[in-house]
Amino acid sequence: MTTPIITSLLDTDFYKITIANFLFQNGHSDVPVSYEFRNRTTDVNLNEFFSIEDIRYQFDFVSNLRFTSDDINYLRSLGYFNEDFLEKLITIRLSVPIVENTDKDFFIRVEGGWLDSIWWEIPILSIISHLYVQSAMIKFGIDSNQFDRSVVEKMHLLTTRPNIKVIEFGTRRRAGLNFQRQALVRTLEICPTQLVGTSNVMLAKELGLKPIGTVAHECDMVYSGIYRNNLADSPRIRRDDWRKVYGDQLAIHLPDTFGSDYFWNSISKEEIEQMTGFRPDSGIPRDRIQQGIDTIKAAGCNPLEKLGVPSDGLDWESITAIDDEFSNQIKLVNGVGSWYTGCCNLGIRPCSLVVKVAQANRHGVVKLSDNLEKAVGEPKDIDEYCKAFGYINTLRERCKF
Repeated sequence: MTTPIITSLLDTDFYKITIANFLFQNGHSDVPVSYEFRNRTTDVNLNEFFSIEDIRYQFDFVSNLRFTSDDINYLRSLGYFNEDFLEKLITIRLSVPIVENTDKDFFIRVEGGWLDSIWWEIPILSIISHLYVQSAMIKFGIDSNQFDRSVVEKMHLLTTRPNIKVIEFGTRRRAGLNFQRQALVRTLEICPTQLVGTSNVMLAKELGLKPIGTVAHECDMVYSGIYRNNLADSPRIRRDDWRKVYGDQLAIHLPDTFGSDYFWNSISKEEIEQMTGFRPDSGIPRDRIQQGIDTIKAAGCNPLEKLGVPSDGLDWESITAIDDEFSNQIKLVNGVGSWYTGCCNLGIRPCSLVVKVAQANRHGVVKLSDNLEKAVGEPKDIDEYCKAFGYINTLRERCKF
């Protein structure tokens, strides 16, 4: 495939930019990090669908992209970002990731300073997803119009529950940029008041939507490398540093990086009072939402004044089940990705693809999650983190998307 897939550095998720600004303001631009690609759907062999040359062409193209003055002006208009950071973005140059063949998939690794390397996660995932879907469509003779029919049907389902709100979170595992755009346009036509925004910055700019995203597992993972000698306290240090940059803005917490039990047991009453909400991203959704509600109540706060943003492999069944149980207990907005803009709308089997931090500050780092199927890290590091964070979870469930 010789047509570029990613043509703008704004074709990314908003959280990459908020984290980049955060790390820049806190003096962590040069912290050495590495990221690695992983296909969690182990029985799908990606190298049966496209070649290493296809990947390298796309990565070479992305490495030559730059933030434009128009990009910077748009980001400035959002009001979140320091001017020094915006000026720094103009100088960003992306190195090309390491790509190698393996027996079934591809080994992909990004290395460098945190600020220079952070931009690769979303392009890698979007490119791999696009190549997989385009090849599968040809291989199985799939009509692209099937995507539109599926999305329209889902949006009409959404209109039957007008209180349900969604954020489009599909960039990383989308069927393709045009499909993602098509899904958003259809939503704006059919149920515009139920769409809160999109994580994709370029499409938010293009369609006049709100770009949405705050923090990701990456932040706590890198901080655990920076503060390895104070591992158990590193999440609190990161949260304090985040507040120094954003104050009460972008205050939606992600509890599960080192296990939600540790997060909710260690967060302070003051932090709960200040937070906008939380995003349960693994484990059994009803249990993790209830855990957050109970902790908010115990801190003397009203959960109906906070936001719950479930985002783990949501589909219509799980969205409605969560709404039925919790809509009268907490404000809900559903972060929906693959079900909304992914290849399931074409009848193609979804692959659960991730790019996660492997090392930070020359230490192996870990994401534990509330589902061990999502855990990443070397066994010796996982053991260290489990001890530091009192992690005893045993849930292991296949990742749907």
